[in-house]
Amino acid sequence: MAKALSSVVLVLLAAAAFVGLVAMALVSSRIADEHYLSDAIAKNDVIERLYNDLLTDPAFGRELDQLLAGSKVTGKEVIATIKKIAPPEFLAKQTEMLVSHLVAHLRGHSALTLTIDITDIVSSVRTVALETATRMTAELPPDPDDPGAAERQLDEAKKLIELSVQQLTHNPYVTEIDQDGAPHYILGPGEQITAIVERKLAPFRALDRAAERGRFVAAGALVFAVIALAVLHRRDRRSQFAWVGAALALAGLVGLIGWAIGRGVAQADITSLLERKGLPPAFKSIITDVVASSIRDLTPEIWGVSAAVAGLGVIALLTSRAFHRT
Repeated sequence: MAKALSSVVLVLLAAAAFVGLVAMALVSSRIADEHYLSDAIAKNDVIERLYNDLLTDPAFGRELDQLLAGSKVTGKEVIATIKKIAPPEFLAKQTEMLVSHLVAHLRGHSALTLTIDITDIVSSVRTVALETATRMTAELPPDPDDPGAAERQLDEAKKLIELSVQQLTHNPYVTEIDQDGAPHYILGPGEQITAIVERKLAPFRALDRAAERGRFVAAGALVFAVIALAVLHRRDRRSQFAWVGAALALAGLVGLIGWAIGRGVAQADITSLLERKGLPPAFKSIITDVVASSIRDLTPEIWGVSAAVAGLGVIALLTSRAFHRT
């Protein structure tokens, strides 16, 4: 009875050690890695989708009006104008910075920072809108009955531009700070949302902190459990192969089932968080696709290793049948 109980404990230890080993290795080498996250963003063409999808989302209409500052542009001109205000290079740089901050947080090097400096955007909103208003006013046919009409229209456009800039800079998610004697505008989700994201990331952060030594501990526990089972049943080859096979098969099976459940929970968790924040559907779709892509890219590695371990276990179980019980 004691031998059977010890064997069960060792089988469970092997399964737990394997899952811990896979989880820590993947968080450390994938999730908390700038290249992995940057690749997921590139694969989903995030920068272009911000222009092509987000700008055409009706739910983003108010923010778009503020960025255009009253400029009477339509269709493809909207995207072209926004690209002048927020060039792809600017968005790419800010995205890289956010990824860098996220990885630094996961590595335990800093608090989570989800802010970007939009001072250049605010300046460009005013400049581009004024250029557009001036150009469109100049294109108007002169009114012989009212020579000052065009000038008055331009003055009204300037007032509207300043009002739009004020609305943009007084957004609840924008903070004005003084830097080098000049105002700078910082865009961020706010302390409450940042705290929620930090809580969601806490398990990954804990795994990454534990990974450096934890991987060796988990690998050692897995090897120990397998060797201990082999030694415990050394006098009975049938039982020896059966128990070792059971340990490996269970470890692989837990890895397969655990990830099948875990990836669904992770995606649902992100979806739930996005739904609560009232973000534009297009932006939710972009974030959801990036998360889904990241999870999908992990699946072959997790399932591949798990299937291999489970396969070894099944082979050991089948081999045990070739021996007679002693």
